[in-house]
Amino acid sequence: MLNEYYAGKTILLTGSTGFLGKVVLEKILRSLPSVKTIYLSIKPRGHGANAEYARFQKEIVESKIFDRLKTELGIKNFKKIIKDKIRTLPMDLMYDNLGLTADQRQALTQDLNIIISNAATLDFMTPLDVAT
Repeated sequence: MLNEYYAGKTILLTGSTGFLGKVVLEKILRSLPSVKTIYLSIKPRGHGANAEYARFQKEIVESKIFDRLKTELGIKNFKKIIKDKIRTLPMDLMYDNLGLTADQRQALTQDLNIIISNAATLDFMTPLDVAT
């Protein structure tokens, strides 16, 4: 029944490079194969047009949490699912318009069905109004 609800849906997952975000992403990929697309908001660190994609590869795809999925599906099928379903977005929730371009925002809003927010600040000195 849950898989039916998510069938063909597009999800935005914030905080995807954090512990909880990786757990949620792994569970979605393993348990909800009928999800159409998963947008991962990744705060770019570093420089270059694809800084968020480099973080995605290093901090998510190479994470041990995906070992079970890689074993169950096989590496080739795992890579195909990643290529077919995952889209990275250089998003920062602290910026106006989330730091996205107009084209990125439009593509996201046209296709988005579900938002799962796992974003957090790791700066424990952040003022409460900013952190919330």
